[in-house]
Amino acid sequence: MKLGGGLESEELRVRQSILYTVGRICDEEAQKQQHEHHVRARPPMSKEAMALLADLVYKQSEVMATELQFFARHANRKIIKTEDVTLLARKQPNLVAIPSYLFKCNTLMLRFV
Repeated sequence: MKLGGGLESEELRVRQSILYTVGRICDEEAQKQQHEHHVRARPPMSKEAMALLADLVYKQSEVMATELQFFARHANRKIIKTEDVTLLARKQPNLVAIPSYLFKCNTLMLRFV
């Protein structure tokens, strides 16, 4: 048995889950398009394009995970916290709403603890 074989199969499961999720999102967007007659038709995504997009999502997740670890380590913490995610989100202009969303989630979670 290969050392790390479990890690390889875990990575494969994660990649398959991402591919499935990307496919579902693409299908849902295509369904929305069918109901919006006033919107210009969008071309459907090929299976190859979905697979490439899923691979891009996986690789970007790896980069973000590394950056989150660096942020936590820089703050002398062993646990990644919401502040780290907020720092990561600031680099993405389209994710500006993330910090306020995280604050709302934390507030709701504290009510149930």
